[in-house]
Amino acid sequence: MQLLQEHKAFSKVLSKMIAQSWCDPTFKKEFINNPESKLAAAGVMIPENVKLQLEPSACGNLKIEQIFNELSNSLAFIYKVPLATKAGDVAGENLTAFAGGEMMQAPVGCCS
Repeated sequence: MQLLQEHKAFSKVLSKMIAQSWCDPTFKKEFINNPESKLAAAGVMIPENVKLQLEPSACGNLKIEQIFNELSNSLAFIYKVPLATKAGDVAGENLTAFAGGEMMQAPVGCCS
């Protein structure tokens, strides 16, 4: 699926990966080191003009920056992805269920 055309699907997959990174330190390390391969394994292909910038200590919402390249006369996008650790009051079993796709919304208390 094309990332920019399927932003809603991308957001859902990315949210699950963020929650999984809170629950699984090994997954978090792998996700930080190679987010493109993790997303590709989940069926999300990232176009060449999109770069992911994972921010391990940032909290909040996904931010998208547009950059115009005058040499190639094209737009590029930087997706800034916050990966802050889970809030202390969020139950681990709720995060595990969310990361596994059993919950539709992020658990209450995340990054609040």
